[in-house]
Amino acid sequence: DEDSYSYIADVFKEIMVQSRRFQEEHKADYGLLGRTLGHSFSPQIHKSIGGYSYELFEVEPENLKGFFENTALKGFNVTIPYKKEALKYCSSLSDAAQKTGSVNTIVRNSDGSFAGHNTDYYGLEYLIRSAGFDVSAAKVIILYFDRILLESFQHMGEGKTAYEGQGRIRGCKGIKKGRGQLRKYFKAL
Repeated sequence: DEDSYSYIADVFKEIMVQSRRFQEEHKADYGLLGRTLGHSFSPQIHKSIGGYSYELFEVEPENLKGFFENTALKGFNVTIPYKKEALKYCSSLSDAAQKTGSVNTIVRNSDGSFAGHNTDYYGLEYLIRSAGFDVSAAKVIILYFDRILLESFQHMGEGKTAYEGQGRIRGCKGIKKGRGQLRKYFKAL
C-alpha cells in the first residue's frame, strides 16, 4: 500500500539524517597517517587508554598534500613513509623534529596551522637510559643510518658518535666505509 511505502521511506530518510549527524558529531579528532596501516593496533590502543576515537588514514603519496589541506583532525601521528615529507606542511617544528629532520606527531595550532614534533627522539633516549646504558662518554657507531639515533646519542653525551651513510663514516674525518674501516675507527678512538 502507498501509505506504508511513504511511511517506510520517511523513516529511512530520518535514519539517514540521524546517521549523518551522529557521524559528524563523533568524527575522529585524532589518527595515524601512513601509506599501509592494516597492521596497526593504534585505534584500539588509543581507545582503551585515551578513551577517544582514533582512525587510520592510508594516503597515497600523490594525495598527501590534499590530506593536509583538507583534514579537520586536531592532531595525528605520522608513520613511514611520510615522516620526512610531512615537515613541509608544518608551520613550526620542535627542536627534536628540527634535529632529526622528521616528525611523527603533528598538532593543529589554534590558527589552523600544524606544529610538528618528534617523540621518537625522546623515546629512544628513555629506552637507552632505562636499560641502564650510560652513553655520555661512549664511543658509538651506527651502522644503519638513522638520524633519530644519531641525534639522540649526541644529545645524551659527549662521546664520539659516527654513522655510516653516503659512502663515508660521518663524525670521523678521513674514514671511508669499506672492509676494515670500522676496525681502524675503533683503534683510532
